[in-house]
Amino acid sequence: MADRNFKPPFDTLSVDENATRNRVIRQRNIVLGLVLAFFAVLFFAITVVKMKHPKMPHKSPPAAAAGAPVAGAVNGQ
Repeated sequence: MADRNFKPPFDTLSVDENATRNRVIRQRNIVLGLVLAFFAVLFFAITVVKMKHPKMPHKSPPAAAAGAPVAGAVNGQ
């Protein structure tokens, strides 16, 4: 009489299925690594461009620095 609760001591996937699964996981990891590297290079390039051009929009506008009248000021007050 065979035991109905018997489970084999090995994985139920065949060798080919395991190889296919491992190949897909490896390809996915390679693509994810390439995307991560792309974003790292992109952020580095943006940082370098901002450092080389100090008059980028991240600075205050020239009108505020030149002593332009403040909104809401009446008769020079």
